[in-house]
Amino acid sequence: MRLFVFLLFICSIAYAGVPTAADKISDVGLSTILGSQVSLDTKVFSSDGQEKTLKDYIIPGKPLILMPVYYRCPGLCGITLQSGIALVNDIKAELGKDYSILTFSFNSTEPPELAKGKADTIIAKVNNEDAAKKGWHFVTAPQESIDNLLNQIGFKLTKEGEEFSHASAIFVLTPEGKISQYFSGVMFPPWDVKLSLVDASDGKVGNLLHQAVLYCFQFDPISGKYTLAAWRTMQVGGVLTLILMAVGFLVLRRVTV
Repeated sequence: MRLFVFLLFICSIAYAGVPTAADKISDVGLSTILGSQVSLDTKVFSSDGQEKTLKDYIIPGKPLILMPVYYRCPGLCGITLQSGIALVNDIKAELGKDYSILTFSFNSTEPPELAKGKADTIIAKVNNEDAAKKGWHFVTAPQESIDNLLNQIGFKLTKEGEEFSHASAIFVLTPEGKISQYFSGVMFPPWDVKLSLVDASDGKVGNLLHQAVLYCFQFDPISGKYTLAAWRTMQVGGVLTLILMAVGFLVLRRVTV
């Protein structure tokens, strides 16, 4: 009995120092804080091997969508990229004019030519291929840039051998590099992303209808969607009620006169 207790004690000590599956899962996910600043001076390598910065991929005055993946990923990254294709094809905004996308590899061992191959494959599946060539960029980066960028956007992952455990998400940056919104999961709703682009660009993307809708909705980071803001809806309803009352008063006045 004493031997059993002793062995159990030794095993408990050894077990405490071994990472469990739950420990690894806790290191994967998002800790994104809206409004956080992303350094636009972060160095990356274009698909043709040129050294650039994030700022080089931002259209003046327009938002940038960051999409972290790694190009040799055997699973989730492929789904993320396919969801990106669906988003670009369905969203009512012009890629390369209203916004741009920067897909970057968080595997520092992947060379620019791998990014080039992935870019060719993905862009060929976009309906407007010319717009995609202009506005959807695929880059690699040195480890320091990757670490800094992932930390700034709150994207947590763990490496297991040659592969990575990670989440699926895109991040909408303002033209100044602040995180405006983010969308997690394997599907990115076009309407919500479109509203986030309008929001991130201070109304420079979209039309008056989008801006009016955006006024009545607010982004819920938990659900990853825009939800109706009750107090703003009441304000709009109050204004419309006053307008209708004024119109009714004028009509009645003309009738009585």
